[in-house]
Amino acid sequence: MRPSTLLVRSLAYYRRTHAAVVLGVAVAVAVLAGALLVGRSVRESLRALALERIGATDEALVSARPFEASLAERLAAPGRSTAPVLSLRGVVTEPSSGRRASPVEVWGVDERFWAFHGQAAPALEARDALLSPGLAEELAASPGSTLLLRAEGAREIPGSTLFGRRDDPGRALRLRVAGVRGARELGTFSLRPSQDEARGLFVPLATLQAAFARAGRVNLVLVRGGETRVLESALASALALGDLGLRLREVEPGRSWSLESDDALLGDDVVEAARAAAQETGLASSASLVYLANELRVRDASVPY
Repeated sequence: MRPSTLLVRSLAYYRRTHAAVVLGVAVAVAVLAGALLVGRSVRESLRALALERIGATDEALVSARPFEASLAERLAAPGRSTAPVLSLRGVVTEPSSGRRASPVEVWGVDERFWAFHGQAAPALEARDALLSPGLAEELAASPGSTLLLRAEGAREIPGSTLFGRRDDPGRALRLRVAGVRGARELGTFSLRPSQDEARGLFVPLATLQAAFARAGRVNLVLVRGGETRVLESALASALALGDLGLRLREVEPGRSWSLESDDALLGDDVVEAARAAAQETGLASSASLVYLANELRVRDASVPY
């Protein structure tokens, strides 16, 4: 018997078994292909949602410490656009209904933010606010409604330190709803990847800075255009001590200086960088810990304490 004849008769005899195997393989392939298609669809949907929320942003400079808003202008260059933003997380209440939303992403923006994303800046009064659709629905707020925003203000002494206040409930700001911004109008702007409905509140930058003791300061710079490596180099050149919450005070003219921080303590990385800088310039350095008193003064004479 020829091999081909044996093969044909074997397939015919075991046709039911072969049919079951083929059917099982077909079902497995269909399931795997469907899973891959669904996974790709979900991935692309999430990607599209994230891109829609960040708008024209390519990179973002985020800091836990507020810095001078002018840093955004210092980072701007041909082919690279920037926009300063003050970002807070707070609790928003609609007093008439008692509805409350938390946490809410609060964005202090001005015309530079809207121009950065290629949109016309809305006309807002000092106490006006724009809401995302999700926040407006949760609070049942409409244009003309009054909102109360509560968030933590800037502190001269952090609450985590010995002399800081841990019972400070924060500051409050009363706002009027000027409108609701849809997703295409950047109303769902967020830098946090999430499938949840965005809860965003847009407030004039100057108003938010004044209300939460951050005058002239922001904690976020949006960047569009350019390369990351070039931006990092520009940032290193543009940073000033004030952006880091530091100040260099002259103690003795031309002889000694004191590096101080807006916080209670200097971080270890700052201390090491200061010592390295002093060594490079041929200066001696020593660390000191000061609480409550900064200096001793008698008439016109003073000495660091």
